[in-house]
Parts: sequence; structure tokens; C-alpha cells
Amino acid sequence: MQWDWAKQWLDGFRPHKCPECGAESDPTETKCPRCGKDFEATPFMRSSRNLTFLGAPKELALSLGGYVLLMFVSLVVSLAVTALAQSVLWQGGLTGAALSEALSKYLSSSSALALVNYSSYAIFLLLLALFLWKDWPRILKSFHSKRVLLGFAFGVGLFLLSLALSSLLAIWAEPSQNQETNDLMTKDFPVLVFLMTVFVVPIAEEAIYRLGLFSFLKRVSPILAYVLGAILFAMVHMHDLSSANEWLNFPVYLLGGAVLCAAYDHSGIGGSYLAHATYNALAITINLIGIFA
Repeated sequence: MQWDWAKQWLDGFRPHKCPECGAESDPTETKCPRCGKDFEATPFMRSSRNLTFLGAPKELALSLGGYVLLMFVSLVVSLAVTALAQSVLWQGGLTGAALSEALSKYLSSSSALALVNYSSYAIFLLLLALFLWKDWPRILKSFHSKRVLLGFAFGVGLFLLSLALSSLLAIWAEPSQNQETNDLMTKDFPVLVFLMTVFVVPIAEEAIYRLGLFSFLKRVSPILAYVLGAILFAMVHMHDLSSANEWLNFPVYLLGGAVLCAAYDHSGIGGSYLAHATYNALAITINLIGIFA
């Protein structure tokens, strides 16, 4: 019988009850944790066989808590960089309006943006590694599957679709603030930007928005997982929700969120990471060609 997405609502929260020992367990388990009896595959599990489930509480904590933690780390790093820069400028003899002007100029420079942005991701990645310490064997298992190679196809496809959509939107929209920031950092720190956006940033974002958010929402409803997963991923890449230009660029990030959700759903967390990394690598390469050609 074909699985009906419309009828699958909260199936990911209905516990298995072992027919052998009567123990209840998470519906994502394939065998009873008490007696080891294999469970018959449910429609929910057959549709989610490529996903990595960590348990509903941890998935929710990873999605909501992960985003809040990343924002908090970014705020702390930003305040620290601001205080340090202000101290250096003050010791250099600047005061009053001259100090404020010099500080504002530095904080908007590529050096400060790269320092805050990538230091925040590095610290967050360390905290993420500690939070998922016991889950890494299960997570890394996804990278051993042949399906992970589908991620490369998803990444290339996303790049081509985004390129076409961006070209169309360019008729009305200017580059987003996120793109302008990346362009500024890429021009001055090309190697650092390439390494961070290909190897570090995708790990953090795939953990929050796919391993955490999509996995949790898939328990509620597959449709909800795709819709909310794509929308929230797009919105966190908007720097100013009151800007009309940011909303004109919204479809590009929405497309990215949807395709990366599909990559995770069909090729696992290893595949979605490869898709994200592939897309970023192609985008940065094209950007570098445009800057230095």
C-alpha cells in the first residue's frame, strides 16, 4: 500500500510496542532495545530510512537550541571584537567622534566580518561536537552509504537552479546583504572563505536545519518538514526582514532550503552535507572568478 502523506500525522511520535516483551520504544527504532526483537518496518520508517534520528527531545534541542546558541555565540564574539577594537583605537589616541567613526569603519570591514562570522562558527562547531558526542557513530554511518553520492547531484542541481533564479530576480533585486557580506570577505580572504564555507558552515547548518529541524518535523508530517524546513532556512539567511530587497532574494534561499531538505530525505545527512558543500564550492569558485578574472 502506498503511503499517504496527508494521513501521516504524528506517526513519528507513536511508540513501537514490542510484541515479544511489551516494551515501548521510539518509532524510529528498528529493533526492541530491551529484547532485541526486530520490528516490522512501518510506513513512517520506510519513508524515513535515509534519515538519522537522535530522539525527538534531542532533535528539538538541536534545531531550536542550536540556532539560539549560534546567535548567542555570534553576539558574544561580536561584543568581544568590538571591545577589543575600541580598546586598541583608544590606546592609539582616538576619542569621541573620531573613535566612533574609526570603530564603525573597522566593524564593517571584511577583517572584522570574517573574524566574527568564522570564529562564531568554529566555537559553535566545537560545542556541537560535544553535544552530539554519543551520536557521532550513528551520524557518520550515513557517510558510508553509496547514496551519499546523490548529494553531489543535488548540489550541482541546486547551483544551476539558483543561478537561473538569481539571474531572473536580478531584473528587480539587488544582491542580498548576505551575498554582499560574502563577496566582501571573499575578495580579501579567498582561501579562508572557501575553506569555511565548504567544510565548516555546511556542517553547522546541516546539523541544525536537517539533522535537528527536518528530522523532528518529519515525525509530525513530511509536508510540514519540507515547508517549514525550507522557509526557516531561507529566513535565517535574511539580514533585514524589513527590507524589500531581502524579500526579493527570498526565493533563492527558499529554493536552497527545499533542495537541501530533499537531499537529506533521499541521501541522508552525509548527502545533504555534500550537496551543501558542493553548492557553496561552486558559488565561491564563480565568485572568485568574477573578482579576480
